[in-house]
Amino acid sequence: MPLYPTTTGTAALSSVGDSASDVTAATAVTSDPVDGPKQLNAVFVNVYDVFEANSWLWSVGLGVHHAGIQVYDKEYQYGRCEVGTGVCTVEPRHSPPHIFREQFYIGQTNLSEHAVEELIESFRGNDSWQGSRYHLVKHNCISFAHAFSRALLTPEVRVAQMRAADRASYQNAYMEMVEVDGTQYMVPVLIPPHVDRLCQNALAYLPELALQKLDSMDNPFRPA
Repeated sequence: MPLYPTTTGTAALSSVGDSASDVTAATAVTSDPVDGPKQLNAVFVNVYDVFEANSWLWSVGLGVHHAGIQVYDKEYQYGRCEVGTGVCTVEPRHSPPHIFREQFYIGQTNLSEHAVEELIESFRGNDSWQGSRYHLVKHNCISFAHAFSRALLTPEVRVAQMRAADRASYQNAYMEMVEVDGTQYMVPVLIPPHVDRLCQNALAYLPELALQKLDSMDNPFRPA
């Protein structure tokens, strides 16, 4: 079973947003935890469709996704709210009204369950992750998934686990560079590129006014 989000052929070389090939080629490790790693410290990215029409949009590389990070049988997400932290805990792979699509196994954290709880409390207490700081494109659930997964899986852990893994499990993976003790290593990405394709495209091509308008459409407590 693959350990990381993977792609095949030349799709790994295509830039995010340039084609649908890397969306359809990205392979979820499992959609059923029964088939996945049994260790409670296993870390997963759970990806959801935002609405039903997403299935068609996903097939052409325009899917709109929600994402959370699962570890120790809990899933942590970030979203908009008027007061307090935007970080919440949900049942794994269950985040209504979002529709679960796929799950990726990305490694095993060295943190204990108690340490993970302390880590998530630090996120909840951080002003950056207050619900009012949410932005549909610039600072969203996927931004949190990136930050939280990197805190769970440090560069040292990622390099060590890649070295210990079967080479076939990551030979076609999307890769990124990390640094450990002054040395740079290529390791598999934590969040598959197709998950935040729409945000990347919006940031690259839309003017600031359009980004503000797009975010206001998702703001449930915006001024009338």
